[in-house]
Amino acid sequence: MAEILRIVMERPEGGSETIDLLSGALHLEMDGWEMLEPEMRRPRPFGGPPLPYEPIRERFILIGEGDREQIRARIRQIDRALELLRQRRSDNWNQWQIWLEAWTEGEGDDGLDPPTPFPRRAYLIDGSAARFPARQGTFSPLLHRQAERMILILARMPFWESYAQQQVYNPSQANAPYNPGPSLWGGMHNLSTIPGTAPARIERIRMINDESNTGNLNELWCGIWTDHTRTSPNFDPILELENGAPGTDTASQASSTASGGYAMRTDFATTTSEAMRVQFRISQAAGDTAAYFGRYLLLLRARCSDSATQAVARMRYGDLNSSSRIYGSYVEISGVDWRLYEMGEIGLPPGRIPLSSYDPSQVAIELLAERTAGSGALEWDAILMMPSQHMIHLWDLDLRPRGGGYAPSATVETLPDGSTTARHIRGPAGSSAPDYATALDARQWWLPTEHSLKLVFAGQRAGLHDLNDAIDLEFFYRHRWRSYKDPNYP
Repeated sequence: MAEILRIVMERPEGGSETIDLLSGALHLEMDGWEMLEPEMRRPRPFGGPPLPYEPIRERFILIGEGDREQIRARIRQIDRALELLRQRRSDNWNQWQIWLEAWTEGEGDDGLDPPTPFPRRAYLIDGSAARFPARQGTFSPLLHRQAERMILILARMPFWESYAQQQVYNPSQANAPYNPGPSLWGGMHNLSTIPGTAPARIERIRMINDESNTGNLNELWCGIWTDHTRTSPNFDPILELENGAPGTDTASQASSTASGGYAMRTDFATTTSEAMRVQFRISQAAGDTAAYFGRYLLLLRARCSDSATQAVARMRYGDLNSSSRIYGSYVEISGVDWRLYEMGEIGLPPGRIPLSSYDPSQVAIELLAERTAGSGALEWDAILMMPSQHMIHLWDLDLRPRGGGYAPSATVETLPDGSTTARHIRGPAGSSAPDYATALDARQWWLPTEHSLKLVFAGQRAGLHDLNDAIDLEFFYRHRWRSYKDPNYP
């Protein structure tokens, strides 16, 4: 039996109210806590998509054996909590967070002797209650009269979260010394193994335009690389295309603004029609082959040689020993500045190739292009392999470099019910820094319980990718478990 079992209502303005279910005038009957059949996924408030997880329903049988006024006060407190749950489902102004907290001595504690209780909490989604009439109540020998009884049914998220908030931090105060965080060209931040029996909730990630940058950031990506093989391989997300094989009308040339000092250049000398221009085999990547298992979004860094030239490109990938290929969508490339272009997603190994027969030297990414306007060349610098199984993408930003008392930033928050929201602060030179909603694509945005994780970053300005751009980082997450009794508390 739990030593702590309570409902906690956290106010939007701070502070909380607690309903203890184990003691007081209205408390849990012996063996009065049981799990019910799970509910079907229910829609979000305001007509949105269903919740991402199946809620778990639990039933609590409460008995009131104290002072009648105290029992009534406790019933009113429970009714208020249930009303707040109902309001939150239909009114976006209701920012109350209501939790079920539990702890059992020796399970889920800090490992010390005597153990310090660290109750785990499950987010409540809905609830209902029914009171038994007195004639159906339980007779209390202590009071020599019939006692009040209540059945309380609560629907909660299927995870129990830690109280402790875990943090990853790079300096981001407006007056902090110059100390940039991850580069926006494949910069990475290592995370230790995530404890718990369920993926951790990324409570908040805040990406701040570093003061060393010279322009406003317009677009950001962040993906979570996972060590699927548990062998700690070396992962390098940048594929330098000059290390690949040139195709039709293509050759490698030196470039002072390319990421590796060289770029592939296609001059369309023999044909402007679509043809394979660059081929890159996975075995030519700088990292260990085992590091590239997984799913990736390909971000191509490319440009045209002059403003009049335009091209259309797409990627294809697959096993070179097979005639089957997977193609990406067509992407228009123009302008003389380097930019990042989304070329589509790939999975490695491709298709249904078993690992036992997977040969990375025979799996290639190929870039095809045709010139649609002008007479100039198309330059291919490199591909950034952005892990896309767990990824966020923000665009239509306008983040000024940090300074002048401001820290312009983009923030993505994951609420306890699994939904994500995004906003950004532009940080104008004036006297205010308002929040703006921003476009967000979030894909399974949580931390898997894997051996090793890395945050991988990319970003660019409006119409320009600068290799020197970087961000400062604030990253907060909470460990989660399937049961509040599960071991391995951090």
